[in-house]
Amino acid sequence: MTIDEIRTKVREITNTTTADYSDASLVRDLNAETVKENTFIRASRGPQEFDDPNQTDYSFESAPLDGVNHTFDVQTDEHSENIYAIQKVIVNGVDIPRLAFEGDNQDAVLDPTATSQTPNGFFDLGKAIRFTEIPDSGTATIYYDRQHHYIETGDTSMELGLPRAYHPKVCYSIAYNYALDKMLPNLESTRRRLQEEKTSLEWYEENRRGDEAVVITVESPNGL
Repeated sequence: MTIDEIRTKVREITNTTTADYSDASLVRDLNAETVKENTFIRASRGPQEFDDPNQTDYSFESAPLDGVNHTFDVQTDEHSENIYAIQKVIVNGVDIPRLAFEGDNQDAVLDPTATSQTPNGFFDLGKAIRFTEIPDSGTATIYYDRQHHYIETGDTSMELGLPRAYHPKVCYSIAYNYALDKMLPNLESTRRRLQEEKTSLEWYEENRRGDEAVVITVESPNGL
């Protein structure tokens, strides 16, 4: 479904118009719901098994190593999309392990002066990663999970950046939250339809491929 089709469907379910439910409000709620569904998909499938198809590149970036820098910003990708989690770091073809903070020498560890072709590990600082040694040359490649392509009110013909099986649930989830806020008379029927879509998607994620078991751990508020 395109963004315009989703807006139309939500307004059909809630029996609203743009005067009742503005494009700005609906797109705000659509972005929030897309974040939730991205979280559900990643919890169901695993790291880097899904990325918004509206993204024009892949979810990794490479950076040259100069023997000076040991810290690399990982808050956003090159398109200013938020990075949710670092999944893997490769330096000169070697998988660098993520290290846990421990001991009393954290300050010393986090201010490296030694250089190395291949660092022994890296610390995830939330908004940056820092190597235990300063890589002296070569290339670092950082693999990550990132947010969906942020939807603007002017995005009408763009398709929602989730698997198409999720599009009906997104519509009914947005509509249910609106109906709950406004105490609409179709609240219960919307809730039942949303539950049907949720059950269908759980089955879909559990059975979409047969080479591994999938454990779904994400729960939604209000039992939905």
